[in-house]
Amino acid sequence: MVPKIHAKGSGFGGITQYVLHDKDAETSERVEWTETVNLGTKNPETASRVMMATSMDQDRLKKEAGVKATGRKSKDHVLHVTLSWHADEREGLSKEEQIKAAKWFMREIKASDRQALIVSHKDEPQPHIHLVINRVSPKDGKILPSSFERLNASKWAEKYERERGKILCHNRVINNAARKRGEYVRGEKDLPRPLYEQTATVANDNTKKTALLSEQRKKAAAIAKEQRETKTRHRKEWQQMEATAKTERRELQQQTKSDAAKAAQRVRDSYREKWAHHHHEQETAQAKFDANEKTLRGRIENARKLVAWRDVLRRKTETQRATTIGATFRVLASEGARREALSRQYKMKEATLNRQQKAAEKAAAEQIKSQLSEKQVDQRRAYEQKRNATIMKHRLETAKVKTRWKAHEAKQRQDWGDLQKQDSRLATLRATSQRAASSASRQPPGRTASGRKKRGR
Repeated sequence: MVPKIHAKGSGFGGITQYVLHDKDAETSERVEWTETVNLGTKNPETASRVMMATSMDQDRLKKEAGVKATGRKSKDHVLHVTLSWHADEREGLSKEEQIKAAKWFMREIKASDRQALIVSHKDEPQPHIHLVINRVSPKDGKILPSSFERLNASKWAEKYERERGKILCHNRVINNAARKRGEYVRGEKDLPRPLYEQTATVANDNTKKTALLSEQRKKAAAIAKEQRETKTRHRKEWQQMEATAKTERRELQQQTKSDAAKAAQRVRDSYREKWAHHHHEQETAQAKFDANEKTLRGRIENARKLVAWRDVLRRKTETQRATTIGATFRVLASEGARREALSRQYKMKEATLNRQQKAAEKAAAEQIKSQLSEKQVDQRRAYEQKRNATIMKHRLETAKVKTRWKAHEAKQRQDWGDLQKQDSRLATLRATSQRAASSASRQPPGRTASGRKKRGR
């Protein structure tokens, strides 16, 4: 028994078409029978659509089952598995036995409640079935975990062979025993599905097959290494570009903030002269006030300058007017009131000057900040150009690697096809030689294979 877990996919349509048709995708002669598991239909095409609908309904299934929509999201909902028996086991291998093995395998990988399509093929010497399993549970939308699935498959295959009464893969038994002892044993890397099927059909001697397989593995490893390095380099380039853009945005904001602070400082510097003038004016007025307070005439002059008669006239009500008149007479009668009025007068001038300065500082800073949006637009435009160029560059490099993979796969098919043709020619030559030898052995002495007598010289 050889269980092979293929690469997971996201669509049921393509894999269903593959397993239900021949490799040329035009006929379906290789399909021997089909079976469905946990599906309300026996029709394989309908089963594929039901699995697709369940896959697309994952979020609703989780919500109704009370499962939190957290954790990593995976779109690879399709699990494709091939179970292959030895060619010598074809005789006596029933459909029931193959279905039993498929359901047993699904239990071993914790997929007994999942929807599945089983398809049996008869186009290879070894009997085999394909399992197309929906990883999304139809009950709660949870996805089938893939941890240790290949190790579990290997252990199951050993148990299956033991139950059948004959161990065909002794190397697997040795590896599983080593794993039980806690040793790290890594199996051979899976071949791509086309190459896997091609190698299974080649009946050439193991030396040529092994040499060709080794050569192709080396070439595939080189392309895979280039692909990994390309992806790593692309990721680093994206990270570097994003980090650079982030730094440039931060530097632009810091520069704008610094320029705005400098503009405000220039306004403050320009107001120093006004503050100095205000200070000298206040000192002069204070000195003159002190000199006037020494004489009656001077006190009257101080009071006349400090009394705001216009405020008295502006009061609308009698109460307001009486309060203002009372304050005015206090200024006229009290030196302390006059000094307080003088101080209040210059504090008002100081507050007015301070408001003017702050408004000028704000206007200067706003003018600098208004230029930030224009610079940010230019910065975003430059970033988009760089981003588009990087995307184009990465796409070209990715396409180059994909082209190498396609060329490698085409060369694989050609090499294995040539090897298979060579096998066919050798088999034909052997058969012809055997028929000629058999025919010659049946001819009477003195006659050729054509029945004519040999002529003497």
